[in-house]
Amino acid sequence: MNINEIINNYYILGSLAGLVLFIFFIIIIESKNKKDKLKNDRLELEKLEKEKEATEQKALLEQKRIEEEARKARDEARRLALKEEKRIKGEKKKAEIEAMRKLELEKKRELEKLQQEELDIKKREELEIKLKKEVEKKALLEQKKIEEEAKRKQEEVKKKAELEQERIAKERKKEKEASEKRKQEELKKIEEKGKTFKEGLAKTKRSGFLGKLNNLFNEVKELNDDFLDDLEELLLTSDIGPKTADVLFEKIKEGMDKKSIKDSASVISFLKQETFDILNIKFEEKINKKPYIMLFIGVNGSGKTTTIGKLASQYIKEGKKVLLIAGDTFRAAAVEQLEVWAKRSGAGFHSGKDKQDPSSVIYDGIKKGLDENYDIIIGDTSGRLHTDKKLMEELKKIKRSAVKAHKDAPHDVFLVLDSTNGQNAIHQTKYFNEAMDITGIVLTKMDGTAKGGVIIGISNTYNIPVRYVGIGEGINDLKKMDVEEFVDALYSND
Repeated sequence: MNINEIINNYYILGSLAGLVLFIFFIIIIESKNKKDKLKNDRLELEKLEKEKEATEQKALLEQKRIEEEARKARDEARRLALKEEKRIKGEKKKAEIEAMRKLELEKKRELEKLQQEELDIKKREELEIKLKKEVEKKALLEQKKIEEEAKRKQEEVKKKAELEQERIAKERKKEKEASEKRKQEELKKIEEKGKTFKEGLAKTKRSGFLGKLNNLFNEVKELNDDFLDDLEELLLTSDIGPKTADVLFEKIKEGMDKKSIKDSASVISFLKQETFDILNIKFEEKINKKPYIMLFIGVNGSGKTTTIGKLASQYIKEGKKVLLIAGDTFRAAAVEQLEVWAKRSGAGFHSGKDKQDPSSVIYDGIKKGLDENYDIIIGDTSGRLHTDKKLMEELKKIKRSAVKAHKDAPHDVFLVLDSTNGQNAIHQTKYFNEAMDITGIVLTKMDGTAKGGVIIGISNTYNIPVRYVGIGEGINDLKKMDVEEFVDALYSND
């Protein structure tokens, strides 16, 4: 091996060694970069953690600050309250201390003066006793002053309370007067001109028994078995009652068989005549009796009190002297309502004590009517359910009391029925009639219902005349029953 080969070998080895060192150096630098990156990532993560902790710490600190401020606010409120209380007590105490201090100062000066003048012990003791008494006297005066101040403040509070109660009482009185004024205004609004039977029966003609009958005639072309089936269903589901419905149906069926009823016009004509015959019940008019004594009975809400008030107004316009007796002693509102009607109409008024036995109130009222020469005496009674046997017995007792007060009393017993009750009014009539021997029916609210057919059912079932019909709110909307006018209005075409 020559020198050149050796040199070349060394050169190659040196190149390889340099390459190895370069690669090693590159690896070292890459490793260092990775370590630096990891370190930077770790530092960044630590920084984020520290920022998170700082944020959480800041939130906690903020929450603590808010809580601390709230606590300080509460403490400050308590402190201010205590401070105010302490200030008030302090001022009181300060006044007492100042008074004591002044007295003590005076005492000290006096004692120093005595010492300077070398007064004897006895004189000093006498002076001390005197000063002590003065201190006690002034203390008592101060205490009395404090007590008088407290008493003055207490009287001020009491006076304010009394003034407030007086104000409330005046407001209540004002409200009551306003309410009474409204009631009077409502009574004044009642129409003087009464409705006609045609006006009052409009709803019954349009939607009630007759309205349904007219609709039936519009649907059928001839009077046949199908018509009879529909007619029977219509009559039985109307408010004239099953007994009356059955009678009318059988008569119409008989008339169709005999060919006396041939078309819808003859059916209407037949029903009009039957209605007249059913309602045209004869009765003795007793208005000429003096005094003419009536009792009104019925369930709550039927319109008894209003009916009495309207009837009294009508009689007074005729020149009669009328007395109203408030026999419904269990409802103060009923007594008040009847009294309002008495004042409004100019009628006399008699009522008993709260919860007084109704029969004794009726007795006393009739006696008053006899003594004071009244032409007409009308007795109201408490509303009651017709199924309550105890209350129905009480009605019998009221009637016996009326007989004791006047041998012919009552001349008439009127049952007031709400027309809107339909067939239930027929059931009411049964029980009231058993208890009181009803001489007349008053049907109210006829203008507000389609169930006016109930008037036919009541008259046919119990043969009791309907004497009055209520067809509106006005005084003259309580109409004396005129059967012919009523029937004509009920079956008129307009």
